[in-house]
Amino acid sequence: MALSTAAELFARSHAVALKCLYHPFVYGLASGKLPQAAFQNYVGQDFFFLHSFSDAYIKAGSIAREKGDSKGAEKFASLANGVAEELKLHESYAAKWGVDLRKVEAQEATLRYVRFLQDTAASQQRISVICAAMAPCMRLYAFLGQSLQKGLPQGVEGNPYQEWVESYRSEDFEGLAVTLEELLNDYAQQESTTVGDLEEHFNKAMDLEFAFFDAQPGVRDSVSVPLLDPKAFAVDFDQTITEEDTSAVIAAASRDALPSEEERAARNSRWDALAEGFFARYEAQLQGLMPAGGGRGGYDPEGLGKFCEGMSKFDREALAPVEKGGFLSGVSKDALQAAAKTVVLRPSSLATLHAAGTRGAKLHVVSVNWSQDFIRGALAGCPQFELHSPDLVFESGLSTGRLVPEGIAGSVDKEQVLDGICAAGGGTCVYVGDSLTDVLALLRADVGIIVGSSGSLRRVCEAFGVSLRPLIGSVLSAGGEREKGVLYVALSWDDISLALYGATQ
Repeated sequence: MALSTAAELFARSHAVALKCLYHPFVYGLASGKLPQAAFQNYVGQDFFFLHSFSDAYIKAGSIAREKGDSKGAEKFASLANGVAEELKLHESYAAKWGVDLRKVEAQEATLRYVRFLQDTAASQQRISVICAAMAPCMRLYAFLGQSLQKGLPQGVEGNPYQEWVESYRSEDFEGLAVTLEELLNDYAQQESTTVGDLEEHFNKAMDLEFAFFDAQPGVRDSVSVPLLDPKAFAVDFDQTITEEDTSAVIAAASRDALPSEEERAARNSRWDALAEGFFARYEAQLQGLMPAGGGRGGYDPEGLGKFCEGMSKFDREALAPVEKGGFLSGVSKDALQAAAKTVVLRPSSLATLHAAGTRGAKLHVVSVNWSQDFIRGALAGCPQFELHSPDLVFESGLSTGRLVPEGIAGSVDKEQVLDGICAAGGGTCVYVGDSLTDVLALLRADVGIIVGSSGSLRRVCEAFGVSLRPLIGSVLSAGGEREKGVLYVALSWDDISLALYGATQ
């Protein structure tokens, strides 16, 4: 399903949003560690900025009214009223924190943002462009508030800035952000403006938001964001590092080694039938092992362990028809490594592994993928890592189609591997995975990080009481006692990199 214009713009600028989320200023707000002087300065600067923000809403509403769009004008008026309420909040902050708003002098970062809004509103008759210059502020603050609240639901006891988090994670503020995004989408369609037409203004505003946080005085010198910085960093391969599952790529490499088109077509047909049957049996097995009533109680590690034992048994048994059918036979190591070069890796995954290796982390790849040659070929640019996975048996330079008997097949096997990695780590052990075969390893690690959108993994976590939180939560809870049954969800490998090592600039 295609993203809306507003959603596509925010997705394209998500790296900047994440840098804001992990910024010392935002961490200081969420943790209560922000110096009082920095918050006082922020209140004054934001109060100054919000007046121009309200003026931009009024200008957009005026253009809408001139075009005969009374409904659009009314929505802009309601958004301006929302800014008025936000200004009242800042006035209450000012009274509480001793800020004289009459004496505020705008900093250069604030003035740059104000000039950008004023110039955009004054020079544009396209309402969609004005919306694109304003939407980042609303969506970013909603994203920050919601991420911080979900990342640490109980908050930090005694945090003097908790009201800030509560305000921007609220349904009321989300409603305002959605209203502006709907206006952006509607006017982009009416004015035939594309994402490409709007991206410059949207990205500029996102950059100015980051600069606004970064300009608050003394923050970087006084607030240190605690990072995971693992001593052992273990990752799954398929759909964790790679964009797609690569089983079919390996099977295709074996198929393409067959001498005739007729044999290749027959192999392909048998493979499609095998895959279709597997997915039907997998879903039936999963449903059969799920707790009655769908669970949804507290964390149930015993129940989850029994469930995973059943699924691991199924995963191992599912290998038999692959081996007996000869689907992986006849392929050379060179052909596997050549096929591996076609694999698309998730953005920033390799860079994050490089960063971990540079910082001395012991790297591990823990996978149920069938070929170690294939994995190593796909990760040829990766620093040295220890590989824990099945492997093909070769005779006379070609695969027999059989797998090494002691290879990893499911979640129970991966958990055992993580036991060894964690025991030898001598520090924080982080594991990144995407699927049901990773769930026990994720829970065994000191910090388990989920990437991707596996529906089955989320269903099982919900059924057995495993809590899923935004990855920023691992940073907010650093130094405290680890909560059992909690995993963290990364929005991207950029998210993971920031949680591990922070921003490079």
